[in-house]
Amino acid sequence: MNQSRTYVPFSYKIMIPYLLLIMLTEIFIGSYTYTRLSNSSSVLTEMNMKMTFQQITNNILYQLQDVQQISDSLFQST
Repeated sequence: MNQSRTYVPFSYKIMIPYLLLIMLTEIFIGSYTYTRLSNSSSVLTEMNMKMTFQQITNNILYQLQDVQQISDSLFQST
């Protein structure tokens, strides 16, 4: 009688390690992929922001040079 309570079918004995193996590999691969993706997206965002600020700086410098040239042109002609 005591033996029937602890009886585990053979299919369960095979299925439990298989499920553990599948779950562990999925957790490992999923966490690795998530970490790499989040790092990659933050690096890309940082690089895009740096490029945008550089372009803004270049545009401002270009406009300042243009204003300087116009000012020089106006004051030198008189």
